[in-house]
Amino acid sequence: MHIKYVNVAVLLLTLTGCVSNASFDTNSAKETMLVNTKNYPELISFYKSQLREKNTRDVREKLSQTYLDYGDAESALFTIEQLNEKSPTINSLLIQANSEFEQGYILAALATTKRAYELEDDNAEVENLLGVIYASEGDITQARHYFNLARKHLYDDIKIKNNLAVLDIVEGQYEVAIKRLLPVYMNEKLDDQVQANLMMAMAKAGDFDLMKRVLALKFNEREITERYLALKGAEPLSTGVAMSTADPDMVDEHNAVQ
Repeated sequence: MHIKYVNVAVLLLTLTGCVSNASFDTNSAKETMLVNTKNYPELISFYKSQLREKNTRDVREKLSQTYLDYGDAESALFTIEQLNEKSPTINSLLIQANSEFEQGYILAALATTKRAYELEDDNAEVENLLGVIYASEGDITQARHYFNLARKHLYDDIKIKNNLAVLDIVEGQYEVAIKRLLPVYMNEKLDDQVQANLMMAMAKAGDFDLMKRVLALKFNEREITERYLALKGAEPLSTGVAMSTADPDMVDEHNAVQ
């Protein structure tokens, strides 16, 4: 008799576990789908629903990052600040710093990023963000220092080359910028910012022939000429560094740090 009761209990536990796992798998699949399709409004609702059931650090960080990806830096900052008041981590501090930077709170973003750097002084993402912030303030020396540290610590090659090329352009080192970006572009790493900054460097260097050869597969000669003339007379941005992707199809391309 006792054995039968034990077996029933085990069966019930097994069934309960199956239901729980099924629920977890369904939520995980839904989250993956929303992330992959970049459906930020639904993803925000999804994470909010999870937080109402159980307020966990992981979900709160995901919600804040999703707000940031959606372009709502104010909500991202409000959501993440509560965590950082008590137990900051590299990830939560980076979310806060990026949220502050997106809203133009440059000094606050710098202070928050330095807090993250105190936790881990060889974190490439933190070093890259420090470089971006210093570049936005026009401190090219410090910006280059931190970009090179980020590169040393294996930050994304395309992003770091783009960011260093922006500094080259600002300093008038157009040929150096071209040498950095041309191999990336020719290897079909078609990043919008890389393309925009490469066009800026070629135009400012006065190398129309190179610009025609490089862009021939994507633009006709009239389009290339228009871009060349517009960019040759443009002033490279030395402040107000943009973190968003530049639109390569606009004539007034901006050099942008990632």
